Amino acid sequence: MTDLSTPVAALPSLQRKLEGRALRSLVLTSLAWFAALVASVPLISVLYMLITRGGARLSLEVFTELPPTGFEMGGGFGNAMAGTFVMVGIAAAIAVPVGILAAVFLAELGPESKLANAARFAAKMLTGLPSILAGVFAYALVVMTTGTYSAPAGGVALAVLMLPIVVLTAEESMKMVPKIMKDAAYGMGCTRAQVICKIVLPTGLPAILTGVMLAV
Repeated sequence: MTDLSTPVAALPSLQRKLEGRALRSLVLTSLAWFAALVASVPLISVLYMLITRGGARLSLEVFTELPPTGFEMGGGFGNAMAGTFVMVGIAAAIAVPVGILAAVFLAELGPESKLANAARFAAKMLTGLPSILAGVFAYALVVMTTGTYSAPAGGVALAVLMLPIVVLTAEESMKMVPKIMKDAAYGMGCTRAQVICKIVLPTGLPAILTGVMLAV
C-alpha cells in the first residue's frame, strides 16, 4: 500500500519555500523601483528647471528675431530657423523627386536588372554614410565651386543623407501594392505609365510620405 503521509508532510515545507520566494521577489522588486526612482531624480530636476526657468522666456520673438550683437541682451535665433527651413526645402526639392523616380525604376521598370541591383546596393550603403562625409561632399561640390558658404551647400549635404531613405522606403511601399490591382489595370488596357501614376503611386503614397518625413 502506498504511504500518503510523506507528500502531506512535505506541504508545509513547500509552502515555506513559496513564501520565501515571494518575499525575495517583493524585496527585489522594491529595490528595483527604488533604484529607478533614484536614477530619475536628476532627469526630473533638469526638466523642472527647463520648464520653470526656460519656459517663461519663450516667446514668438525668440524664434523670429536675430541674435543680439556683442553683449546685448535679448534677441533670438531667427537666422537659424530660417536657415533650417531653407536647407530642408532645398534638400527635399532634390531628394524627393529623384528618390521617387529611382524607386519607380527599382520597383516597377527594372527590378531585377544589374543597374537596379547596383542602385539598391548603393542606397543601402548610403544609409550608413556619416554626416561628416556628406558635408565634405557638399563642400567639394558647392563651396569650392562657388567660393562661398551658402544654404544650397547645406541643402546638398542634407539631400545626400535623405536620398537613400526616400529611395528604399518608396520602393518598399510600391512593392506592397497588391499585384491583383495592377493586373486588373493592365487587363482594362492601361499602359505601364498609367498603372504607375494611377495605381502604384497613389496606393503607396502614405508610406512614401512616411519615408520622406523620416528622411527629413
